[in-house]
Amino acid sequence: MPISKIEPFSVDSQNWDSYVRRLKQFITLNSIDDGLKVATLLTLVGGECYNLLCDLCSPDHPEDKEFDELVELLKHNLEPEKSEIAERHSFRERTQLQGESIRLYLQGLKHLAKTCNFGSKLEENLRDQFVSGLYSEEMRSRIFAEKDIDYKRAVELASALEAAERHASTAGAPVGGEGAGADALHRVSGNGPAARARASGAGRSGGAGGAAASSGGGGDRAADARVPCARCGRATHTPSKCRYKNFTCDLCGMKGHLKVMCLNKSNHVGPIGKAKSKGQYFINNHSDSEGDDGNFYNLITGGEGDRPYYATLFVNYVKCKFEIDTGSKISAISKTFYDKYFNHIVMHNKKLILKSYTGDTIDTLGYIDVDVRFGQNSAKLKLYVVENGGPPLMGRTWIKELKLTIVECHKITERDSIASKLKREYPEVFAEGLGTFKSCIRLHLNDKKPVFVKARPLPLALRERVATELERLQREGVIYKVDRSDYGTPIVPVIKSNGDIRICAGGEQYTKLDLSNAFQQCLLHEESRAMTAIITHVGTFVYRRVPFGIKCIPENFQKIMEETLNGLPSTAVFADDICITDVKWVWTHKCDKAFIKIKELLSSAPVLANYDPELPLILAVDSSAYGLGAVLMQRGADDRERPVSCASRALNAAECNYSQLDKEALAIVFGVTKHH
Repeated sequence: MPISKIEPFSVDSQNWDSYVRRLKQFITLNSIDDGLKVATLLTLVGGECYNLLCDLCSPDHPEDKEFDELVELLKHNLEPEKSEIAERHSFRERTQLQGESIRLYLQGLKHLAKTCNFGSKLEENLRDQFVSGLYSEEMRSRIFAEKDIDYKRAVELASALEAAERHASTAGAPVGGEGAGADALHRVSGNGPAARARASGAGRSGGAGGAAASSGGGGDRAADARVPCARCGRATHTPSKCRYKNFTCDLCGMKGHLKVMCLNKSNHVGPIGKAKSKGQYFINNHSDSEGDDGNFYNLITGGEGDRPYYATLFVNYVKCKFEIDTGSKISAISKTFYDKYFNHIVMHNKKLILKSYTGDTIDTLGYIDVDVRFGQNSAKLKLYVVENGGPPLMGRTWIKELKLTIVECHKITERDSIASKLKREYPEVFAEGLGTFKSCIRLHLNDKKPVFVKARPLPLALRERVATELERLQREGVIYKVDRSDYGTPIVPVIKSNGDIRICAGGEQYTKLDLSNAFQQCLLHEESRAMTAIITHVGTFVYRRVPFGIKCIPENFQKIMEETLNGLPSTAVFADDICITDVKWVWTHKCDKAFIKIKELLSSAPVLANYDPELPLILAVDSSAYGLGAVLMQRGADDRERPVSCASRALNAAECNYSQLDKEALAIVFGVTKHH
């Protein structure tokens, strides 16, 4: 019985060096002999990593390699050598995020420093970047005041200052410096009755509100900061400096305060007898270039159960926390945020006209082009800059490009239990990745002579996306790279409706059905793989699974699907679309008209052609669970196949019991005898 265990290695999410160190500890702990190291490695890494090793070792097998050789082979593949300049640039760009603890900030710096090759100057570089990137100006100034401070002392001092600030905040005496209470452009939240009670002495007009909240000017700043503003309810500024002093209240119509701080609020009661505490702030985009769907707004209620949704992503290698707003088309940051993290990026002078719900105009300063990464998805996107903006805001364009999924489950019904039961009973069916049909597809060529065509030039705009798709196909075991091939077909990248790239072989004929990689669930017979070699700008690849673009595949896949679902009641299939229904079929007058129309089209030009004794004949047949069909065709001078004659008949009771193979043979006999 082995001591401890190690999970399979995840190619996409785990670090190979760390995994190998744990694996070596496992081998030492269990006293595994040197002769069994390779077997242990190949057993523990899991199927995904083993398949990758098979591709990397081809034509040899991983079992024939040494342990250290396999480790290095995977390391070079998964973790190619990085640019020291680029890694140090990422390290210098890393700063503490708003609300991020010292511990997490330091952990992020250490992680980035691992690939910077600082050597003996590691602690010196960590100290410099740690202090320079601190979010709090006061904390950074306090550390700057220390003489001859080293890395350890800088961390200790920052941690102590953070703890003191946290304790002071808990005790109700905020320490200076910007924090979560900074003014926000995009949201205004209700602060509840406690804040309104403290501001009850404030009048509804701008002047009265200002006088009430700014009394006691001789007190210290900390005391003033704790008094909520009578205009908006925030405790970060005085009413005289409130940006809402010229706003008109939606409740009473008076100028000088927001609805959440209105003294008339108690007279407006909601449906259940409680005063509404919903704050709102939205901005209408009036730029003609952005279209009517450019409105961006954000509604937040004052209740505990309605907090904003956030997503943490990397923008130009800077880790940022964005508030998600599906009502906004654009994504925006404040000028302060831009100056702090992205002032090295040139701002484009394209301005949008934004209007608040009171009609006040808010101008954008422009936008910057940034590289954004969320999980495995990345894109180059526009980020707008607003003079007095609040927290970073993520709009619909970013959400779509980064394939961000936001799901909130409010109620689970009994219907969910059926899906859960099926998932538990058939976990392999619902597993991630490509499924695999049991049968293989074998390709047959009319001309046995190999044909090799050099790669076509790809547009520069598609090269990176095609390379990314080729990497995905390699990871999922659909293709593998070869050094040379007698066959070679240039690829045709097809842009799907969702923006993804589909790689097809050949250039004149390919299927346009969006089959969600259904063909690639069929394995190719080993003897047929060489025929599918594709030539790309990054090398030659051979398909292990059925590729898109082969003319005979759709009909073969249709037969496989019909055989798979044969015998299941109330099911119909077209390619990978399966329809399940328990509604009784009713032939209506509309169906009759459509059927007659189809027959007319099939029996007239240009679909139907006259028989030409000089042209070769092509007979195509097929069978289903209930009938046989045959089409006699001829290929014309334009190389298009046109039907000359169509025939079909229903199966009798005895024939319906035939196996699918016998039904196919019966269709051939029927097609030949009918047209002989």
